[in-house]
Amino acid sequence: DTCFTEGLFLQNTTDGAEVFESCGLYGRSYLRRYLLHTGETRQKVTVSKELFSEGLSTLGKSMYMLTYQRHQVLEFDTLTFKEMRRHPFPYGEGWGLTTDGCDLLATTGSEYVFRLRPGPDGTLQLVSKLRVVHNGQPVRMLNELEYVTPKLWVNQWHTNYIWRVDLLTGECEVKLDIRSLHKWHGESTPNGIGYSPTLGETSLLITGKRWPTMFLLRLTAEDLCDLHVGDLPAAPACPRAPPSACWQAAPPKASAAPVG
Repeated sequence: DTCFTEGLFLQNTTDGAEVFESCGLYGRSYLRRYLLHTGETRQKVTVSKELFSEGLSTLGKSMYMLTYQRHQVLEFDTLTFKEMRRHPFPYGEGWGLTTDGCDLLATTGSEYVFRLRPGPDGTLQLVSKLRVVHNGQPVRMLNELEYVTPKLWVNQWHTNYIWRVDLLTGECEVKLDIRSLHKWHGESTPNGIGYSPTLGETSLLITGKRWPTMFLLRLTAEDLCDLHVGDLPAAPACPRAPPSACWQAAPPKASAAPVG
């Protein structure tokens, strides 16, 4: 069965990049972890048949999965894939999910990106919602998404477009048209964006629902995350933001050992 891709993120291991993928449809939803370069499945769990799995992301020691119309976010242990908790998601249908290292960023098929933050008791709290626009007009049908510090990349459902969004203003700054990658029909739309500097600092991994292939797009740092030659990148809002072509966190300072 080719995955009906609804969520996707990458994780680095000693033997290469691993893909974590959420595959949707009622009665056929599952989560899978596999090695990108060989396709070797390392972990797989079937999702309850009454659920349609959607966006997928990790934050801290947990992995979170949106559900399509059950208004829930499922929380899993990232290592064991064991379900630990269910959180309410009363903001609409669940579509896409990613993280900036501190919060979860979710889409619902509307023009909004919802920022969710785990509270002291672990519950997900709505912090804010951002309206995404292009030339003053709302960009709706926002779907699968990926945070590439400090920008957001998002698929627009039933189009060939992937937008780069400024998370401070909501403005769409760059549009990729990927129609030449794969000829799709019906619901087999483009949907799936992954990023890992180990695949190339300025590259995006792209796929779609039931697509037999993933594509690695090589961009410039300016297009990927708005880094211009000679610029000094500003620190992102989240101190745990993942590294990108536009941001490298400073290594922790070594403390001096006492002498004598």
